[in-house]
Amino acid sequence: MSFVHPAMTGLKAPLEAFHDATGGNLQEIAELFAAMSGQFLPPEILCQLMGVELGGGEGLPTASKEQLLRGIEAALDDGDTAEKYAPIIEAQTGGLEARRELARKKEAFEMSEEVALDIEGRLLQRMKADEDLKKHIAMGREVHDAWRQSGQDLTDSAYFPCVVIGPMVLAFDRILAGAHGSILSKEERETMGLSELDDSVSFVLAKMQKHRACLGGKVAQAQAERIAWIADEVTGTPLPADILNNEKLLASTDSAIAASVNEGSFQDKVESVLQDVSLGTSDDRVKVVEGMIATAVASGASKAGATDGYAGCVLTACVSALNVERGIAIEGGAADAVRAVRRKIGDRFFRKKWLPLESNPDIFNGLGAQLGMPPNVCFHEVFGLDPDLLAMVPSPASAVLVCFPLTESYKQKATSIQTLSSVQGLYFMRQTIPNACGTIALVHAYANLPGGGGGDGWLANFVGATQGMDSLERAKALEEDESLAVAHNDMAKRGDTNVAAFTESGPKGSFNAVLHFICYVHAQGKIYELDGLKSGPIQVGEGSAEDLLGVAAAVVSKYAQEADEVRINLLALAPAQ
Repeated sequence: MSFVHPAMTGLKAPLEAFHDATGGNLQEIAELFAAMSGQFLPPEILCQLMGVELGGGEGLPTASKEQLLRGIEAALDDGDTAEKYAPIIEAQTGGLEARRELARKKEAFEMSEEVALDIEGRLLQRMKADEDLKKHIAMGREVHDAWRQSGQDLTDSAYFPCVVIGPMVLAFDRILAGAHGSILSKEERETMGLSELDDSVSFVLAKMQKHRACLGGKVAQAQAERIAWIADEVTGTPLPADILNNEKLLASTDSAIAASVNEGSFQDKVESVLQDVSLGTSDDRVKVVEGMIATAVASGASKAGATDGYAGCVLTACVSALNVERGIAIEGGAADAVRAVRRKIGDRFFRKKWLPLESNPDIFNGLGAQLGMPPNVCFHEVFGLDPDLLAMVPSPASAVLVCFPLTESYKQKATSIQTLSSVQGLYFMRQTIPNACGTIALVHAYANLPGGGGGDGWLANFVGATQGMDSLERAKALEEDESLAVAHNDMAKRGDTNVAAFTESGPKGSFNAVLHFICYVHAQGKIYELDGLKSGPIQVGEGSAEDLLGVAAAVVSKYAQEADEVRINLLALAPAQ
């Protein structure tokens, strides 16, 4: 087989020897990757790298020799050399028997109740002393204290912190998992058969499960006290540890919550809310659904006689963390029901997450060509706001796109500013999708071309189909258009946007765009600003089509001075040359 990476010529022989010794055992391959990179890869990522089908059966699959070679090549960076990695691979092959003995030792180790109880005590003490955790707790407590002091109705789930901030504010399981990482001493790791590269978190969780799952036992009680402590510290909601070990009460609470969430009327309302663009952006609608979930959770806890109000949400979060540590998954329970609702949210908004477009004429011209922008116009970069620089743009401009940093103050002003309800002959649509502003600005530019855009591409079809709709109905039509999301993201990836960093950053799907696009157009002797974050168009001046670029530049210049902002880019849709 042939290779692209030059290092593979020198790595082929030691890798083949490693495969001969391991038989393609996935766990031992994972240990090799860890030795080479310093971190363990989850089985699904490892299989993806090697092109191995993970499957759904018991046990892990094996990799062929060719799959191992391809996987290693895929993981190599440009500057990696055979001299760097060949000795590591050979050492892994030579140390196989020693590692297998450690694996047997790990498998055979049985944790006593006494050791498990000691670890529980140490976990709590370590958490109380952890400076990073103290900062995390302080942030969570600040949110909850502000809510209690806000004067809002504390029984209204719409104002619960887990709705306003998001469910992650109660994700105690993530906090607790990290605490297990360094709890074992060097001597304990050796006794248990753990190497330096072994994942001690998973090991400790697995070995303590039988003690934690024994409700009424000392370890389960200590675990409940630890989780109740972190919940109280973060939320200021004291829960008696005994309630977290009351199996009958928790089962009753779980059933009541699951019944509420699975009810047909609840599911119908979720669908209705997700599709109702009049409620606002995707974030706004997600919060409404999260409020519905919080109401169902609080109501279920109250019906079961466990606790009332927001404490029901805290209790459920604690139980979730307990069950993660105990290795308990209740099929068909409240957690499954809530996950199913959140999958609906993901399918509606986040499965086709829109990436931010770069303010670049090549990007917009490429997207415009794909979508059917007339060939007699194209986007030109505007190099500055001075008259001499504006004069470099072919005249007349049909539209001006402006890109600038989106601040919280701008977003707040956008929702409250007075706008026109509608203008005869002017096409306007709202923005309800995060990061869709660039494409919406392009739609505004096309839809308001003098004499109409024409053609038979996506733009002509979409604008024609939505011509009789109001601005929110047009936004809903855009949300449901799969093909546009694909075209938009394809162009976003061609720019300088760091797609991987964007995809992984921030709360999933939050309306947290960094940059924003708006559009200026001319219609019937007036100049209008079209900003999808605002409720309608805004007239910013008067004049002919030849005046559009100058008027837009003056408005932008004024905004730049008032906002003390210099990071503003302009693109003009003007005659192609």
